Amino acid sequence: NKYKDTYPEIIDKLLNEEILISDKSRLSFFHESFYDYLYARMFVANERDLLEFLLSQEQHLFLRSSVRQILTHERAQNVDECRNRLITLLEHNSIRFHIKRLIFQWMRTFPDPQLVEWELLEKLMQSDDSALASWAESVLNGSAWFSLLDEIGGIDSELSCGDTEREMRAAQYVARFCQEFQDRVGDI
Repeated sequence: NKYKDTYPEIIDKLLNEEILISDKSRLSFFHESFYDYLYARMFVANERDLLEFLLSQEQHLFLRSSVRQILTHERAQNVDECRNRLITLLEHNSIRFHIKRLIFQWMRTFPDPQLVEWELLEKLMQSDDSALASWAESVLNGSAWFSLLDEIGGIDSELSCGDTEREMRAAQYVARFCQEFQDRVGDI
């Protein structure tokens, strides 16, 4: 193996720590997600463009974990830049359905959504692309998003906007969180 020959001490150390696994003539990381994490760090450190990266290939399913890790790493570095990247990816016609869906699923899991991310979703929920609008709205089903919307007054304003349909949707949204936020939902 060329890496064992070129970097014998480093490879031995990584094998001893069980970060790498040797299978006769092949080396691999102990877990695929660790590879994705390292790849994402290098991708961001080298200032590569995720849109260009995705457009330069077929956007196969196996890229999903790398895309998620890259976005996670970018978000940790700079939320505003990550938001801009998300807009570019989500609004680009050549980015495949499964990548866009992955982005929305990933956003739903944020433990600490930020106002700029809410503004992105709010914009996308008004999109002419009904799938994009629907996926953007589905992100709000994460409990941290409920907390953010409540904190910025979004829930109260929707519940009293004067548009019966919007008020109904807001009431249904709040009802989804009755168990998790009993006291707050009771106050609303």
